[in-house]
Amino acid sequence: MFQNNITIRSYSPADLPALVDVVNRAVAHDCEDQYTTLDMLRAHAERFYVTPENNWFTAVTPEGRIVAFATAEIDPRVGKGWGWGYVDPDFRRQGIGSRLLTVIEDRFKARAEAELPPGMPLIVNRFCSHTNTGTRTLLEAAGFQVARISWFMHIDLNAPVDAPALPTGIIFRPFVWDRDGRAVFEAEMTFFRDNWGYSPPPFEIWQTLMTEEYPYDPTLWLVAVDQTTDQIVGLCLPRAKGIDRPGVGWIDTVGVRADYRQRGLGSALLRHGFRALQGHGFSAAELEVDSENRTNAVALYERAGMRVQKQYSVYRKALRGDPDLNWQP
Repeated sequence: MFQNNITIRSYSPADLPALVDVVNRAVAHDCEDQYTTLDMLRAHAERFYVTPENNWFTAVTPEGRIVAFATAEIDPRVGKGWGWGYVDPDFRRQGIGSRLLTVIEDRFKARAEAELPPGMPLIVNRFCSHTNTGTRTLLEAAGFQVARISWFMHIDLNAPVDAPALPTGIIFRPFVWDRDGRAVFEAEMTFFRDNWGYSPPPFEIWQTLMTEEYPYDPTLWLVAVDQTTDQIVGLCLPRAKGIDRPGVGWIDTVGVRADYRQRGLGSALLRHGFRALQGHGFSAAELEVDSENRTNAVALYERAGMRVQKQYSVYRKALRGDPDLNWQP
């Protein structure tokens, strides 16, 4: 039955406990991993780059129960939008998700007018598991199209990990934030700048994501340096995946500078990352990769023993302008 008595309103900090419940009920129903806690969601809402009172919206029953919420995030430097969206499983197929998506798109358009340079397109991306038929149907009905397929790959770490030696002249340097933080950020930007859809955040946001938003243990970070130039030529940045799967490690970044590829450095970094996670008590490791990655990353991960565990679709919709035009300021 279509719920026309649902009210869509802006977020209030008092909503946080109810939002945690909506997220976790939706995640459990959809067999996903993005569980949250009150502390985690509050910390995210308080980040300096998040303004939830303006950009988060909730769906509320006449009795005052929050049954869905969604967000409208934007990077005005590049005209890229994204966001979360969750509907309580008991309130699905009632038109709530569609109404909320319409409100969110209106907010995206308003933000584009206020925050983007004139003429810059606004492209919104949405991430959806291929098994989540309800969300896929919702997005496709709203005009979103699949632009890319992303794979989540997995490996069990039950057996001892064989980590090969680094190529001659390359060493690991212990990571120290004050010395290496910005250099690692800049190296990551260089390594991945040609990847599809890559648009790095400002350094301050990257720092917050890597050290506060996600579990952070600098003893897990592997920074490969050329002894001759003292430049970073490879990275592997593991962490704990999340509260729902405490035994699983997540590799945020594994990359090699272009002129150091095809030397075995990528394979060595990955395996050393596995061994570091294993040494910290993790029994498995996972990462995300573009299924059409042009640097043969998928083959590298498969040779290391990883296998595709989940598939996600990157849905895309232009809310302003033509995404195929080479926009220039």
